[in-house]
Amino acid sequence: MMRTIFKSLLFALFLGLFSMGKAYALDVSSFLSSSVYENEKTGYTAYIDDEEDLLSSSEEEKLAQKLIPLTEYGNVAFLSGRGENDAASNIRDFYKEVFYGKSGLIFFIDMGNKEIRIQSGGNFYKTITSNVANSITDNVYVFASKGDFYKTASLAFRQVQGKMEGRFIATPMRWISNFFLAIFLGLLFNFTMLLLSWKQNKAGSRAVLGALQPNITLEDREVLMTNQSKMRISSGGGSGRSGGGRSGGGFSGGGFSGGGHSGGFSSGGGGHRF
Repeated sequence: MMRTIFKSLLFALFLGLFSMGKAYALDVSSFLSSSVYENEKTGYTAYIDDEEDLLSSSEEEKLAQKLIPLTEYGNVAFLSGRGENDAASNIRDFYKEVFYGKSGLIFFIDMGNKEIRIQSGGNFYKTITSNVANSITDNVYVFASKGDFYKTASLAFRQVQGKMEGRFIATPMRWISNFFLAIFLGLLFNFTMLLLSWKQNKAGSRAVLGALQPNITLEDREVLMTNQSKMRISSGGGSGRSGGGRSGGGFSGGGFSGGGHSGGFSSGGGGHRF
């Protein structure tokens, strides 16, 4: 009886873990059925698959209008969900399943890892490289941290469109980071120069003391030599003993950097936690 109960509990636990894993996997079939626009000229499609219900119906409609111009360059999508691994692996693997070998771009909000990602390939990746994806997500992650996911996605797609059209994209967060990095490196350089200067001054002082020391040693040697004595034994074979002197010595101290390429198809991405 106890064995049967134990087996039942074990089976239920296994089913629970399996269903939990399936619940957190990104659904390819759901994504492919979420198209909101197809460009008849290019054949590319726009998708909005909001598995986490982050957007309202009106926000989805407004976001779809942001995606339409981007179908000139490739398939484009908004995706929210939870994967089984880290955010970068989740969206990279998902991109391979839905867009591999095609030009495409996915803006992904991973609610499990609290990270926004941009994954692109083909024509998109020629412009939206991993560095550009990092810059764009740097610019918009703050809105995701406030829970405004429509603004996060809307601004991200606007900046993607700007880059594809050859416009300059400002990166204020990166400028701020570089500013503080420059200050830190400047302080580190000044500290290093101060340390080297202090060591040189210390070495110079020891050199002066070292130059004076031989005179002191010679004076001691002359004093010790005055006490030197010599003894001889006339009957022996000429052995003798002589006293010697000893001189002191001295010492001185010493000084003491995502994308991938496979089969001719390039893809990559970048992101930011929120």
